[in-house]
Amino acid sequence: MYGYPKHINTRSDIEYLVGFLGTKWATDENRSRGTAFLRSLIEGRFAYQFDRVLADEENPDGESPDYIVLTDEDGARRQLKRVEDKNAMIYRLGFTVDEVEALIDEVESN
Repeated sequence: MYGYPKHINTRSDIEYLVGFLGTKWATDENRSRGTAFLRSLIEGRFAYQFDRVLADEENPDGESPDYIVLTDEDGARRQLKRVEDKNAMIYRLGFTVDEVEALIDEVESN
């Protein structure tokens, strides 16, 4: 396989991607796209989880993005809390945040 991978579904795919981005054949667009993908792994590790129902006019327990408020069709206001999702793609691929940040640094240093 040569060039930017069509699919990135495994740890090996990411290792190939980082290796490719360090070659002379990788374009600036490839590097930008690759680092954006790696950053999305870090940012995508969060999900919103139901926290509690808010009373009318009650403020959330914190600011966005840590807390968001959704209003149901019946007018009920639900507070959702941003939590780390243990099933996020970064973890399914077997990476830690520090490892992905190191990969980003490696790509950006080339």
